[in-house]
Amino acid sequence: SSKLVYPGVGGGVALKKIEDGTYQGDLPPWISIGRAMGSPNEGFLGPKWKPVNISSRGRSRKAGVDQRMADRRELLAAIEPQMVGPHGIMPPAAEMTASLREEVFRAMSSEAQDVLDLGQERPEAAERYGDNDFGRSLLLARRMVEYGVPAGSVLTSGNVVGKDGKRYGWDMHEQLNASIATLCPVLDQALSALLDDLYTRGLLDDTIIVLAPENGKGPDFSSKWAKGGSHPGDKGGRQHWGNGYSCVVAGGGFQGGHAIGEMDDDGRTVVSRPIYPWDMWESAYQLLGIDPNDTLPNPSGCVAPVSQATACSLPRGGILTEIMGPGGTALVTT
Repeated sequence: SSKLVYPGVGGGVALKKIEDGTYQGDLPPWISIGRAMGSPNEGFLGPKWKPVNISSRGRSRKAGVDQRMADRRELLAAIEPQMVGPHGIMPPAAEMTASLREEVFRAMSSEAQDVLDLGQERPEAAERYGDNDFGRSLLLARRMVEYGVPAGSVLTSGNVVGKDGKRYGWDMHEQLNASIATLCPVLDQALSALLDDLYTRGLLDDTIIVLAPENGKGPDFSSKWAKGGSHPGDKGGRQHWGNGYSCVVAGGGFQGGHAIGEMDDDGRTVVSRPIYPWDMWESAYQLLGIDPNDTLPNPSGCVAPVSQATACSLPRGGILTEIMGPGGTALVTT
């Protein structure tokens, strides 16, 4: 396709926080924890702004890594002059490669790598978040916030083992009752631990947390299990539903204790105060000090606003002025 893909929100935040000098750390400005299909990427911003993906177990520093990195840099310093062009100018591609490589060296050899080492945490911290992929991911996210990484994504894709020994996935297309009983405690434990940690460490007011699904869940059970002797949730689940669903926002200037927007009793459609995903993200941009109408570098030279809604003239419900006050947690229906 000749169409350019718009970058994920993390890419825009990372770029703008580098541009304004807010972030000058050695770790990449956008780190993605976990793997999932269709995860956000850098789009037309290019490879420099690609999120660096790590596992939920993070990375641990290996003995001697700093010396090995120093040896490699010394070797490259001997080879590098051969990359200079006939007139003493390094070709653009080689110059970009050298710049990106330098960033990798800084991240790999710096003490900042300790941020991604969960071995630095006390065992009781891991217990509070939960000894599972999601719990470890949010514990890593807290360490990244403390360091100052401007953008982080946590992707839920792994299965969780329930009390019955079976594995349950976050899609919940099957065995809805058992899935909820297994996964909701995992989510509640990790998210509450993260919010509590950020609050007690004085970081919640400067950090925006968004808990958002890729889509909603239909009001009806899958047709295959809609009828039968047992409860349809014993074997069946719910399919995707884009007509309306809820997100949770917290911290960073969002006021807690409120629900914005309303769906009908069956959860089929939004009936008041419609909110589109980009309304939520534009609100987050503003609280982060980023103008949604500011521009991003575009390879085609066209004007590309930070907010895709502006670029594509998408319908709007309006930014979340109702809850853009003191930090906290709120429920948003989109």
